[in-house]
Amino acid sequence: MRPKAPTIIDGTWLNVPPIPTEAWHRRGVILLFWATSCEASVHRLRQLEIERDRLAAASSHGNVAIIAVHTPRFEHEQHADHVRAELARLGVRLPVVHDATMATWAYYQPEGWPTVIAIDPHRRVIGALTGHASVPLTDLIDHVAASAQPSRRRASDARPPLPTPAKTPGPPPDRSLWFPTGVARRGQQLLVVDRNRVRAHQLSTDLRSSVAVTASLEIQGAARVAWIDEHRFVVSQPDQGQLQFHSTQHPEGGRVISAGLERPVGLAMDANRSLVIADAVADQLLCVADDEHAEEGYRVGPIAGSGFSGRMDGRSGRAELCEPTSVVRSDRGVFFTEAGSSTLRLASDRGRVMTVVAGGHERDGIPEPGLIDGRAHRARLQRPSASAVRPDGSVAIADAGNHRLRLLSGRRVRTLPVSGLRYPLDVCCDSDRDGLLFVADTHRHRVVVVDPEMERTWTLSLLD
Repeated sequence: MRPKAPTIIDGTWLNVPPIPTEAWHRRGVILLFWATSCEASVHRLRQLEIERDRLAAASSHGNVAIIAVHTPRFEHEQHADHVRAELARLGVRLPVVHDATMATWAYYQPEGWPTVIAIDPHRRVIGALTGHASVPLTDLIDHVAASAQPSRRRASDARPPLPTPAKTPGPPPDRSLWFPTGVARRGQQLLVVDRNRVRAHQLSTDLRSSVAVTASLEIQGAARVAWIDEHRFVVSQPDQGQLQFHSTQHPEGGRVISAGLERPVGLAMDANRSLVIADAVADQLLCVADDEHAEEGYRVGPIAGSGFSGRMDGRSGRAELCEPTSVVRSDRGVFFTEAGSSTLRLASDRGRVMTVVAGGHERDGIPEPGLIDGRAHRARLQRPSASAVRPDGSVAIADAGNHRLRLLSGRRVRTLPVSGLRYPLDVCCDSDRDGLLFVADTHRHRVVVVDPEMERTWTLSLLD
């Protein structure tokens, strides 16, 4: 006999009013233990949203309650306001309970993020899936739904209704940006990605405002963007597992690439004009190159990462990566940030992966990040999200979890004097020009320009 599952006993409910345990009566339950910092967790969220819609279309929605239990991995995730902002940015409408004290986590004791736990109508745990966000959930959810089929002969099968999640808030009318997540500069042109939209701006000569919008696209789930040449650019869509290629001259039509990708987030042009992708679910850096002999007209292959999640350096094909989220080309190779290990690493042109900024040490298998400057191998980051190489070879790091901008120069890391950032998810620099940094200050809905040499900062005024 399986022991009965404990109920959710503590937490702040988001998107819906609190769901009482009575709502579990004669109903199956799917719990997702997730964290906003975990790309694989967000991947699972998207899968559950698809499953919810499928159940609704099959008139089985009332048989299963799907609840996302947010349990923080890092310090910045302990605040409910941060989780609310991320739910709004991601457009998540599932019921969410914020388990800041980890009380529910302690009861169920999942093995890691993300974990899906299936509970039958008798409150018994009948299955669990940890990690492996590419593994489908359909069979597990169908099993739970079948176990909760109501009996016409029993009045006790009546179930209280589940609350309907509130609509995801949209941008206020006075905002030209809404949760920007990607920036890319090429001379006086700046690409900016905010929620489901990509715009190309012509910048003023003083780089304090835009004077024209040269292209504007609605792209569902757009995350990052990179220039290919003077007119062409590429956009990543992690939730859809694909890339879109566009031109500022003909923005309405775009090539789409999806084969061989799981959750592409960061992207950059490599020295040989191929495209490098940080795939956060595959735990690999991938190369996308044209190939006239391939059926799709292109080929996708790994350039770093064995496909196993971890923090092991070494030869590129054997190294272990942990949720890479960004890539940027340098004269040494490709720098990339990792959400799972809070590190900055390098896939060198000599075929090796090495950790450059070490992040935190592990305690009980969990990364222990922080905000510590100094020698790179001792410095600490917290959920770094992107990096940019400056003309002098220094590397700027968007340290999202610490709400800071960091700079790796030589073998030392320092925090730049930029105040007021709130979860910056991207940073870019035109390495052929002035070394200015353009930062997507995501939760403050703005793009910030930083001059590290003069220690000046200003907010970029962008046309809508």
